[in-house]
Amino acid sequence: TEQPQYMDRLTIAPVFVRQVESLLVDSNFMVKNLKSGYKLEPDLADRFDLFIDVSGTLLEWTIILDQTNPTIPPDLIFPESSTPPDIETLKSLTTWNCEDPTSLINIAKELKDLHMQELKQHVLNFPNELLQFQLSSIEQLPDVEYAMERSDYGVKILVSIPLYDISFSSVFGVESLQDNTNEELGYPVLHAKFFPANMKRSPPALKIHIPHGWTKLKGINSDTVNLPRWTSEQLLANYVHSVRRVIEEYTESVNRLQSLFEAMIKEYGTPLEYDGINFKRISFLIEGHQVIIVVHWKFDNFPNQKPSIQLESLTNWGTRKPIQKSYNDYPYSPRWDSEELISRWNALLKDGINAFTKYCKDNA
Repeated sequence: TEQPQYMDRLTIAPVFVRQVESLLVDSNFMVKNLKSGYKLEPDLADRFDLFIDVSGTLLEWTIILDQTNPTIPPDLIFPESSTPPDIETLKSLTTWNCEDPTSLINIAKELKDLHMQELKQHVLNFPNELLQFQLSSIEQLPDVEYAMERSDYGVKILVSIPLYDISFSSVFGVESLQDNTNEELGYPVLHAKFFPANMKRSPPALKIHIPHGWTKLKGINSDTVNLPRWTSEQLLANYVHSVRRVIEEYTESVNRLQSLFEAMIKEYGTPLEYDGINFKRISFLIEGHQVIIVVHWKFDNFPNQKPSIQLESLTNWGTRKPIQKSYNDYPYSPRWDSEELISRWNALLKDGINAFTKYCKDNA
């Protein structure tokens, strides 16, 4: 098989290719700075830096393999700033097998787990009552990751919380899930950065990580999800539930709009333009009596807020700019399905187009 190319000149030594490929399947690990320790094969790398994503920060460890004697477990070099684990306790090193593709990733995962346990103890023992109060509210949540940053401005505590309780069926629907498992799609992760020295005055810095599978299937990303505001009396556990509801409500809106757009295209024909990712707008050419009109729909905060409708003339009425008129005062219920909405809009357009034609003549 073709060897993976990592740099312009170096490739992984063949005996370790499957090991490294298995490692790179996990998005938490990155391999950089390939080097060769064998002078007779300077283009074949058997040592590299391994970067591990922990709560949004990167750890760097050096892995040293030996392509001339691959049965020997790798040597590990840790940064001076970190506390190295007890190598003698690493089970994955004692069970090293160069013919097993999972041997290297098992070492990486065990090292990460040990590091996470150490970080967790440091964070949970950090002397700040308000911080400990917040962290105690999420102690029952699984797979929470902790990290600590030190700088001239003080200590920052990072917490990463996977949102495992999101309903995948409400987000993606049954059809999308048939070819994708929850594990393949991944889960959103909430990152919260606390500033212990200013806990009373400074809210945590918050951001959401949305997996690539969500963006690919539903157009959902960190920019389209508006995180709720953190209040002064906010509890982290409650905030996590609020974020989950925001994501589920957003994706439910996207799913409803996708179905609505399909019904509108069936009713009005090929759209002039439309947003096929977030489904926030769609426009159609509709012929009226002696006039051709573009009808624009905009969907902000759907279904809680009624869509705005704007009519725009394409007929030359002697004006330099197209004449436009908005129709936003019409009956609406967020519970109406696509069929009911289109029926109501048709009734609105039947009277609205005639009124708009007169409006164009009067304002020409």
